[in-house]
Amino acid sequence: MASDSRDVLTVPTSVQPSTLSKDIMVLVLTDRPLNIPKLDLVLAISSTGNNTEETFRLMTKTIDWLLQNYDSSKIRYGLLVYGDDATVLVHLKNNTAADQVQEQLKTIVQSVGRSALDKALETAAEMFAEAGDRQDADRVLVIMTDESSGLSEEVVAAATKPLERMMVKIIPVAVGDDVKPEEFKIVTHDFNIMTAKEDEDPFVLSHKIMEKAKHGIIQLPETNLAFAISATALEAEETHTFMKEIIKSIIAKYGTKRLEYSVIVYGDSASAQVLVVITDRSSGKSPQDIRAAVRPLETAGIRVIAVAVGIDPNKIKEISTDGDVIETDNKKDPGDVGEKIIDKVANGKPVC
Repeated sequence: MASDSRDVLTVPTSVQPSTLSKDIMVLVLTDRPLNIPKLDLVLAISSTGNNTEETFRLMTKTIDWLLQNYDSSKIRYGLLVYGDDATVLVHLKNNTAADQVQEQLKTIVQSVGRSALDKALETAAEMFAEAGDRQDADRVLVIMTDESSGLSEEVVAAATKPLERMMVKIIPVAVGDDVKPEEFKIVTHDFNIMTAKEDEDPFVLSHKIMEKAKHGIIQLPETNLAFAISATALEAEETHTFMKEIIKSIIAKYGTKRLEYSVIVYGDSASAQVLVVITDRSSGKSPQDIRAAVRPLETAGIRVIAVAVGIDPNKIKEISTDGDVIETDNKKDPGDVGEKIIDKVANGKPVC
């Protein structure tokens, strides 16, 4: 629970209260920056809305508090401002000290023009790339803005991709009423999106931002993720449950929006091999193309079962080894559909 392990006291039950109270007060009165993991931290600010003076002051004071209160020996800083374009004020690769970044904040000039989010994302990506990897350091981009960009999802998504590939955690902070937090759903995980009032306490906001930097969720590139699991040892049942919980935890945290999952369970002895394809749309491929794709599976002894969810089963019948498709929709009882699948698994003929 403590933000710094040095603030945890381990004491035996026999310790004298007077001694313990002294130890506690030493910790209370010890003035040191808050502990933080290794970070490559880029801060991007844009103040182009209706109350630019107020929001700009909030942004700079928030960054100033962040620089004061966290252990800067573990943080490599980058700073940029953006409006119509993005300007780098402190480059990540220069390992600029926190007090020098604070000096830069005193002379920083507000951005002008529109809030070009794409420019900020592209410039930040270039900065991370030029700075290179730092062992054990997480990459974090904090974007503070008081105005929506008005850009299309396609433009924003394209600008975000390089950051996704570099595993950069993006923390947007929407300040005031002129910026819509929904704009950032294409940029980062929903959990990372923050909002702030124009009169927010910058000290409190700086801590909220750093908590997101530490515990926020990286938005992964679109990925097909397959798990192959096997549990055949003495504690097979418990191990199998543990493996399933691992997969469930990944799905719960990262969702299914950008990750598509598949699971293969294998054992230590020869057994029937069955692939179940459950889909709510046809591929648009010709029957001949579908059959050509399925045939190598069947040649390898894998029987294919097809389940059509709310679509014409005739459009996917070429997927199924026996040409028969289980037809259903998302209003049916999943248990009933599952039983139909198991019935096919149990009673189907082996692939020759």
